[in-house]
Amino acid sequence: MAEVTCPTCEWRFEVPEARNWQQRQCPSCGRVLEVLGGRAIVAEDLSTVDADAEPAVSRHAMLAYYLSLGGLVPCVGILPAVGAMVFGFWALRLARVQADEHSVARANTAVVLGGVMVMVWGLAMLFAAFFSTIPIPPPS
Repeated sequence: MAEVTCPTCEWRFEVPEARNWQQRQCPSCGRVLEVLGGRAIVAEDLSTVDADAEPAVSRHAMLAYYLSLGGLVPCVGILPAVGAMVFGFWALRLARVQADEHSVARANTAVVLGGVMVMVWGLAMLFAAFFSTIPIPPPS
């Protein structure tokens, strides 16, 4: 059970399984609320709310995810990959506090893919630096 506060009348009540998106009616004022992760938002109209809608993913997790995809770009991929790791760890911290499993999945993907790309592009740069210093003998 999670405690939710109605944004209209500020009445506090408990909601079971508040981690998933659901609709509840405030016992005090009767407004229909959309509950997601312990937060309540007033639903404007019950008919406009899609019952099968996925919860929104954190923008930090989305940014980290897209940066990790940018890490796949040859030559400059190490920069977005480092950014993906930084924003991925930040999004993981925020998503675990908010109990948002979709954001946790995106942030985990960003951290793993960003880390792999940092290693790949770092090794490629070391490899290129090592072989650029070896003198090539002229053909005889």
